[in-house]
Amino acid sequence: MNLFLTFVLYIIVTIHILVVSIKANPSDSENESEILMRRKNSKQRNSSHRLSQSSLKELGNSIRKKIIRRKSSLNNHHCFLSIKLYLNGRQIRNSIHDTVWHDFNYENFWVNSFLIYKQKIVEHINLLRLVHGACPLEESRKLDKLAQDYSQYRINRKLFSKSLINNCGISKLFLLYSELTGAVSTLYNDRYFYSFRLNAGKGIADGFTQLVWKSTKSIGIGIARSDDHFSIVLLFYPKGNIWGQYGENVLKKQISWKKTMLRRE
Repeated sequence: MNLFLTFVLYIIVTIHILVVSIKANPSDSENESEILMRRKNSKQRNSSHRLSQSSLKELGNSIRKKIIRRKSSLNNHHCFLSIKLYLNGRQIRNSIHDTVWHDFNYENFWVNSFLIYKQKIVEHINLLRLVHGACPLEESRKLDKLAQDYSQYRINRKLFSKSLINNCGISKLFLLYSELTGAVSTLYNDRYFYSFRLNAGKGIADGFTQLVWKSTKSIGIGIARSDDHFSIVLLFYPKGNIWGQYGENVLKKQISWKKTMLRRE
């Protein structure tokens, strides 16, 4: 009898354990699913957030690059200010040519190896460069020496190795005494043969394009005389007129000289 009661009690306890276990498991299973779902959703939100931040960063970089590409080297206001600074208080006249050459003295321009004349040549070139959005050139003693030797060579055919100036841009002029003040203007007039739309001039615009070539930094000037004729050599470094680089180095006018004159006060 006792054995039978013990057996019945054992069965009841076992059934109770099974029922409790079945009730507990669905709840645990549901909690686990909810946790997994929450984790999954959290990961998706974090991933979306990271993707959003990454996309915004890429977009920002893209916009900044576009702005940089569109930005010209000098805008109108900067060109005007740069011209005023370069002239250092001197009067702005009706044209760049008149601004530079109005007080040129033919009687003593040859003093100190044409020093005054060379200074005005550099000034004229740099004002044109500023109008076209390029920085002024600095005169180089080394380039001056090479340019002087080359200009002498053109007059008297003294020994000169052209290999010394292979890395330089070269502009050569042979002018009469009365044409000296028009040296830079002669080169600049080559602009009429240059196409800004095609970024090309077929070689006949080289005088102009080298004058305003943006990446050129230094200039040297040589002058040699033969009676009433003058051999003038300009050396530029780094050289311009490099195929495929005209678009980024030869810019249209950033400001008209008339506007500069009107704002001179």
